[in-house]
Amino acid sequence: MKELYKFVYILLQKRLILLLAITASLASLFVFLSELIPKNVLALAGGIVASFVGATIAFSMAEILRFIRSKRTVFVSYTHADSDFVTELIRELSDLNIRFLVGRLELRVGDNIKSAVDNMIDAADCIIFVVSKDAIKSNWTKKELEQAISRKKKIFPVVRDKEAIPDTLSGIYFADFTEFREVGLQQLRKTLSRK
Repeated sequence: MKELYKFVYILLQKRLILLLAITASLASLFVFLSELIPKNVLALAGGIVASFVGATIAFSMAEILRFIRSKRTVFVSYTHADSDFVTELIRELSDLNIRFLVGRLELRVGDNIKSAVDNMIDAADCIIFVVSKDAIKSNWTKKELEQAISRKKKIFPVVRDKEAIPDTLSGIYFADFTEFREVGLQQLRKTLSRK
């Protein structure tokens, strides 16, 4: 939601400011001329102003919907031991036009965890799979990886421990977070920035 507010703010600043200024000018002119022109012409001028206001509103709503629909959805698969790493990673990528699906943030009390996670994987355009010594031991992350592969999802390995890369991901280029976080972050940012 924060990204939507940011987009609306930018839209109002950059694209709609001219339309809003013209609409306000037309409305002011309409009020000024209301005393000078005949009623039938006044009605016509009022219709033009109202049409322009409606077009401005319709344009802004279309832009907002276009922005929302263009947002990619990325499921993040990780083990609980990597929670702090994932929280920081998402914060560092928050300026991208991406909705991150993170199980612990999306789940609600009473949800069937397996069904909810399967649905998130199905809804995602791609998967970030955090590879670590702890993740490779986790049955949950193994199941999430299997689900992503079976659904033919594009998987972006984010590697914290090279020796923990599972066989199913060997040979896939990965974001390397093993030594220098900035290197891995730049690799992942470059990939996620592509449409």
